[in-house]
Amino acid sequence: MRVGLVTTSTIYDASPAAFISHVPNRRNFAEILKRYLEFTPDILLGGGRDQFLPKSQAGSRRTDETDLVASFIQKGYLYVSNRQELEQAQRLKVLGLFSQGEMSFEIDRDKKAEPSLCDMTQAAIRLLSNYNSHGFFLFIENENVDTAAHLSDVASLIRDYREFDRAVELAYDFYRKHPRETLIIVTSDHETGGLGFTLALKDLGSAKGTQVAGTTEDLKKIDSISISLRKATEILGPNPSAAAIDKLMSDYFSGFTLAPDFKEAILKRQPLSRALFLDPTAHALGMMIANNTQAYWLTSTHTNHPIFVTALGPGSEKFRGYLDNTDFGRNLKAILNRR
Repeated sequence: MRVGLVTTSTIYDASPAAFISHVPNRRNFAEILKRYLEFTPDILLGGGRDQFLPKSQAGSRRTDETDLVASFIQKGYLYVSNRQELEQAQRLKVLGLFSQGEMSFEIDRDKKAEPSLCDMTQAAIRLLSNYNSHGFFLFIENENVDTAAHLSDVASLIRDYREFDRAVELAYDFYRKHPRETLIIVTSDHETGGLGFTLALKDLGSAKGTQVAGTTEDLKKIDSISISLRKATEILGPNPSAAAIDKLMSDYFSGFTLAPDFKEAILKRQPLSRALFLDPTAHALGMMIANNTQAYWLTSTHTNHPIFVTALGPGSEKFRGYLDNTDFGRNLKAILNRR
């Protein structure tokens, strides 16, 4: 079977890497990519150009002068670096690296240059199905959903979740053409942030009876946000001024009100709480959005919430009920071995 890995994260990140390599540490990127080169998966699409470039080249994060792009080309890969090159790719083995690190949030993406998750999924299915008669295994991940949740960024999360839904639709269209031999599994590795649209006091000084819940107008407010909180943090920089924060609010968060304590947290780069600590600016803006829309966050890290699994096609019965995460590898292996 052919093999493809597609992600909006770096292509060597833990989730895609787990399907190709076996190393002691998820941050041993050089060793992970060495295993990729030995295994030679047919399709590799995502971010992470920084670990493919030699140390002396701008943007590299390698510790040696190995040029992995050249190494993959020598192995017969077509190297592509933008959306147009990916759309025109005809060769089976394709290495696509579309950013130095993680790929852009959908809300920030340059649609002319950087492919979406849907674009990459479409190209991967086309190439893998056109060039073999033995079937294929394709891993598709939208890591941006997790990254947005780490930053308390509900607007980015929703847009990237929609993009993932479009990728699932492409997989389902393929299933409808080949229902007897196609298995689709849709799941997550964990939940992040504990996001909930919930009831809240109108403000801390209000009486118990003055509670507010999210409305359609609040959802429209979220939809009006045009940049990610990561981009907003970059705009403000490491030492934001009060005037810069006011301008950011005017330019990108029209109709929202920034509470004084959140503004103070941004100015002082101070975490809001013990649970919201990864990026003080992003979390303050995220809680500002929450206070204006009732979409609240519990934490900036992973939670213990159970996650949903859906499966369709031959072998899908193995994914019913409550499963430990380690069951997935065994079940996938069992399905492949009975082919």
